[in-house]
Amino acid sequence: MDAAFERAVVTLACCRPKFFGRTAFEVNPALLSSETAKLAMEAARAIFHDTKQGPESLLMVIQRLQTWRYEGKVTQEKVALVSDLFDDALDAGLASVEAIEAELLPILKRRIDKQVALAAADAYGKKQDFDNVVSLIDRKARLGINDSNMGIRLGRQSFKAMDELRQLVRIPTGIDDLDVFLDGGCPRGSLLVWIAGPGGGKSMALSHSSATSLRQGMHCAYATLELPEAVVAARIKSNLTGLPINSILQGGQDKAKELLERIDKLGTLTIKEFTPHATSIEDIAEWVKSVEDDVGYAVDKLSIDYLDKCVSFATKTQAGNDYISMREVYEKARIYGVDHKNVVETASQSQGRSEKKSKKIDLEHTADSMHKVRVADIVITNNYDEDSGEMGFWVAKHRTGNSRRMIGPLPTDFSCGQVAPVNRTFVPLADYLERLKAGTPDPAWVKVVEDVMITDATGALKK
Repeated sequence: MDAAFERAVVTLACCRPKFFGRTAFEVNPALLSSETAKLAMEAARAIFHDTKQGPESLLMVIQRLQTWRYEGKVTQEKVALVSDLFDDALDAGLASVEAIEAELLPILKRRIDKQVALAAADAYGKKQDFDNVVSLIDRKARLGINDSNMGIRLGRQSFKAMDELRQLVRIPTGIDDLDVFLDGGCPRGSLLVWIAGPGGGKSMALSHSSATSLRQGMHCAYATLELPEAVVAARIKSNLTGLPINSILQGGQDKAKELLERIDKLGTLTIKEFTPHATSIEDIAEWVKSVEDDVGYAVDKLSIDYLDKCVSFATKTQAGNDYISMREVYEKARIYGVDHKNVVETASQSQGRSEKKSKKIDLEHTADSMHKVRVADIVITNNYDEDSGEMGFWVAKHRTGNSRRMIGPLPTDFSCGQVAPVNRTFVPLADYLERLKAGTPDPAWVKVVEDVMITDATGALKK
C-alpha cells in the first residue's frame, strides 16, 4: 500500500468501530510497511480482542499503548510516533470510509484468494477435507459487508442475564397500575396498540414503554415513521434520566450520557427512521434482523411509530384501500411477534369522539379500519385531561385476560417523556450508605437520588 493510504487505513481502523469490524480487522499488521502503523494496528486488534469492539477513538489506542509502556513492552518514543502518525493523517484529511474500502477491499480479497489456493492445494495433497477452504471463501464473502463487532450496547448486561430475560413470559409497559391489571404486562408474541387523539400521548406511550424495557436490560428496536430519530432518542433518554426533552435536544447530551452510564442494567436500543407510506413490515423485519446480527442478540420489543403509516403490497388490486391494507399490515406485525417471541407495539389515531369531556376513547373510535383492533391482542386508549394534566388508560381489549377497565387517571409529565409516574431505580439503603461512606457524592448523583425510592433491609420504602 502507498504510505499515505496505509496511514489513512490505520487511522480509520483506530477510530471507526464499524470500519474495523467490517474490513480493517482483516489487515495483518505484519504486512504493513511502517513499524509505527504496525504498532497502532496491533493496539487496535488488542482492543478488539478484549472488548469484541473496534476502538471508538484514537485516544483509546494511545491509552492502550501507554499501558504497554508501563508494562515495559514499548517505549515512550514509539507511543509518540503513533500519535504523530494520527496527527499527520488528520492534517492531510481522511477520505471517507466508503472511498477507503473501495481501494482496500480488492487488496484484502486477493490475499484471501491466495490463501484459498494454497489451502486447497495443501488439502488435496494431504487428502484432507476442504473445510478450511470453505471457511476462507466464506470469510472473503463477508468482508466489507458483515460487521464482526459484537455491537454497541448501553449498559453492562451479560448474555446470561439476557437469556434469563428471554424467559419472562410478559414484558411490562412501564405503567405500574396498568401492568398489574395486565398480569405483569404484554405476553411475548402479542401485538399491543395504543390509541389516542392528536396530542394524546401515542408516541410518548411508545417511548415510555421502550424506556421501561431498556431500563430492565432488554433489547429493543424502535422504527419511527413519524418523528426524527433524534427526537425519539431524546424522549427515551428523558424518561430514563429525568432531564427535560428540550434540554437534551438543546445541548444536554453529555449530561444525559453521564446519567445513563449510572444505570446498572441498561439494555440495548436501536432507533431508525423509515419513510412513511413507503415502508412495509418486511422492510422493518429485515432491519431488525440486521440489528440482531450486529448486537448478537434477539430483540425483545419492537416499537413501530406508527403501523398506520406502513404499506402492504400483498394485493395490488386493493392498493389504496386503507380498510383492507391495514388488516394485512397489522396481521403481518402480529405474526412477526408470534414467530419471534417478542412484543410488537404500535399506536393509532382515534377518530373524533363526543363533545362530552368525560367520554372515553373506545374501540369504536378507531380511525380508518376496525381490522386494527380485531387483529391486536391488547388495545389501550389514552384519555388525556389537559386541565388536570392526568391520563386515564382504558383497557379496551385484552385477548388473554380482563379488559374494559379504566386505569388511573395518573399524573403525566410529557416534558420528561412520561405518560405515567416513573420509578427510575430502586437503591438498597445499605448500598446508598456505603456510597456515602466512600466519599461525598458529586452534585449530579445527588440530583438523581433526590427522586429515588430507597428500600431498607426489610424492604420498606424510604425517601
